[in-house]
Amino acid sequence: MYTWIDVLSCTEFLGFLCPLLQDLRDGLLGCKIAEDSSHVVDPDKLQKATNDLRYNFDLITAEETEEWLNRQQLSLTDLNRYVLRRILRSEFHERICGSSEEYDLPSETIAAELWPEIVFSDRSYTFTELFLLRLAAYSLTTPEEGPTEAELDSVRHAFCARSNISITTLDSYLVKCTFLNDRFERNLKLEASYQKYCDRIASKDKCSSFLTRSFSDLIKVKYDSLCFTTADAAKEAYLCATEDDDSFPALVARTCGTHHTSSAFLSEVPENIKQLFLSSVPGEFLSSAEHSSEGGYNIYRVLEKIDPTLDDADVYNRLRLLCVKDNLGSYIDDNIEWCDHL
Repeated sequence: MYTWIDVLSCTEFLGFLCPLLQDLRDGLLGCKIAEDSSHVVDPDKLQKATNDLRYNFDLITAEETEEWLNRQQLSLTDLNRYVLRRILRSEFHERICGSSEEYDLPSETIAAELWPEIVFSDRSYTFTELFLLRLAAYSLTTPEEGPTEAELDSVRHAFCARSNISITTLDSYLVKCTFLNDRFERNLKLEASYQKYCDRIASKDKCSSFLTRSFSDLIKVKYDSLCFTTADAAKEAYLCATEDDDSFPALVARTCGTHHTSSAFLSEVPENIKQLFLSSVPGEFLSSAEHSSEGGYNIYRVLEKIDPTLDDADVYNRLRLLCVKDNLGSYIDDNIEWCDHL
């Protein structure tokens, strides 16, 4: 029997957990700053952000919301706390970035706090799928087909490179990991088995076929975003950019917005702005009237758009993933039994 902790350890092994852990800690720190300074979020702003998040999941009525939350083993309190953390993380961004405070919580506590973070950021399915694909590949691998010591060592070195550590400091690094320390060797075997399975299943021809079908989803976009706490501030900044011809650096310098530069596949871009990015050209400014999942209102500047090719390592790895999902989907459906406990 496997639990949510196993999923989180796999996610941490693959390097996808650190950003969420940082988001959680920043949100908790934002709540502490608000409490210490007696800061109160505008109730209308909190309600609108909550409604926007509900609508992202097609939850229109209170009854639909309650039923959905129950299925996720969450409550309305979890929803409200998540939205509040997002807003305060945005409002106190500069103080949080300049703070040396950290939240060193037990892994069990972090797992419980992370669950709402993962569900409401719409990552629960993705994280679970990453673990199940590796578990299925491992289960279908015979001892003769299993990874060699050299292949295990290759995966170990890849983990170290991804974590920016040397092989000599691996043991001390694992002690500091939230979920991975006592599950590292198992995840090593799962990943090595998964990589061998990919090599057998995901041929270049098959990847090429998936590229044709998934071309637009695999377009890479690099973009700047400027996040504001109110829709009016975002609208004013957008008008300055498009009508007054302000440069993005000038906007960053003269506004109170929070600036980020991001890169993603088009399939990973938030749904409410995906079509805007698809039809955009580099240098173009974009704006969405909708409240973002990050707790604010954003304007964007498209920096670069790159069409996918098999020669791009990121694209090729994503295509391998699509091939394996297509091959293992029915096996997972037939052999995985779910329970209601995290």
